[in-house]
Amino acid sequence: MIRVFVIFLAASFCVSGGDVKKRKKDKPPDIEVLEARGRRVENTIRIDGRVRNAGDKVIQGLVLQFDFMDSDHNPLTSQKSAIEDELLDSGTEAEFHLELNAPPRSIEFQISATDETERELRVINAGPFVID
Repeated sequence: MIRVFVIFLAASFCVSGGDVKKRKKDKPPDIEVLEARGRRVENTIRIDGRVRNAGDKVIQGLVLQFDFMDSDHNPLTSQKSAIEDELLDSGTEAEFHLELNAPPRSIEFQISATDETERELRVINAGPFVID
């Protein structure tokens, strides 16, 4: 009888532990990339796009990171740039127009984001985006 009870308790802990992990994975995104376009111009890549604060909290000092990749999807380099809007309220959209150094052999990029305190933000629709 005691063995059955111990097995039942162990099974209960395993099941509840799995639920906690599932809830952590289901956190809503902080940033949604609405559009992004990269164009190669001489030795630079011009990236234009729009993002939206998809979370409930105000984001202060949004910094976008662009991870450039080659034709085999291997990362080549990363470059960061802050957007012009200092505060991004919940549900608010912001445009960005950037000119970054063009890494040789790069054909696509992905976007990740942090705030001014370098807290990593969850991003959806992050790419990859093709560089024209």
